[in-house]
Amino acid sequence: MRYTYSGAEWVYTSVDSQLYMPLMEIANHVGTVTHLSPQKRREIQSSIKVEEPSWISQYLIVSNFDVRGLKGDNLSLRDDISVPVRLYTPRESANEELPVLLCFHGGGLWKGDLDSEHIIYARLAHELRAVILSVDYRLAPEHPYPAGLHDCATALQWLADNSTHLNIDMNRLAFYGGSAGGNLALALAMYARDNGLVMPKFIMAMYPMIDDRHTTPSSYQITETKPGAWNRRDSLEAWRWYLADNEPDIYAAPARADIAELEGLPPVYMDVGTLDLFRDEDLSFATQLSAAGVEVEMHMTPRMVHGGENVAPDADISKRIWGYRMSALRRALGTDERVETSDKTIGKFSKP
Repeated sequence: MRYTYSGAEWVYTSVDSQLYMPLMEIANHVGTVTHLSPQKRREIQSSIKVEEPSWISQYLIVSNFDVRGLKGDNLSLRDDISVPVRLYTPRESANEELPVLLCFHGGGLWKGDLDSEHIIYARLAHELRAVILSVDYRLAPEHPYPAGLHDCATALQWLADNSTHLNIDMNRLAFYGGSAGGNLALALAMYARDNGLVMPKFIMAMYPMIDDRHTTPSSYQITETKPGAWNRRDSLEAWRWYLADNEPDIYAAPARADIAELEGLPPVYMDVGTLDLFRDEDLSFATQLSAAGVEVEMHMTPRMVHGGENVAPDADISKRIWGYRMSALRRALGTDERVETSDKTIGKFSKP
């Protein structure tokens, strides 16, 4: 299907001017990867390094460890796996109970790790004065659905079981993720509701990847982009890997949930750009949530591509987007306005 406003020329002539050169830099670095295996593509992605700012060790205690799989008759979760996680704790927390964010990285459900959004999570921990738990969930195609979701559920249960030791307030728990991570944030909330796990009080899902069908106009508009940008071909391939040719349920593809299946979810914050493949499915999902009685805050940003705020964090449009997000998180978690880190870097080259 072809729309007048579609294709690479439309995307790159319409994108915010401060994003164009960083996007081209990614394209030149990544090159054409369509013929490469997922592992080779991951290696290219991991070759893009961002120097860790000194304030992270100054303000935060960061630790890596594994948590064990869940046991439960009704959960169908394996108990023979270890899920790698990374914990961020503000050094100044003392004995005060802090809010907690359970975070899921992006990456199309087939790439990404604990380092993918490390600086982002560190900044959230410091500026919100919150505990952050990042999950290194298993990836497709080696581990298709529901492996990754079950890993996230394992991390959620670990938080609940260790809340006293961690000195966290589970009444101020939020799920946080962008793109593939947004899928997991929304899916895990429904999964937790339906399986007796602790529920979050808030969900932040940025441009979530939630509909495997790709029948919307925006899914056909973003069909041709330079290498490194998220487009229809890449997205359909990622869904094939994640679903492994199986029919998805609502926990795999949250957009397939009907209104009744969305009832009972906590408030949700979503945002998406006008030049994003997921634009229309996300807007439709926000409407469905509202019809289900869920409190929704939805932002659509003109001239923004998928993940562009991480590609060019210093761009004015990126700062505006992050301002909205941080304000929503502070309201939801009941945290005070904080002095920003001297290094404004949120992260770079974070893809779907």
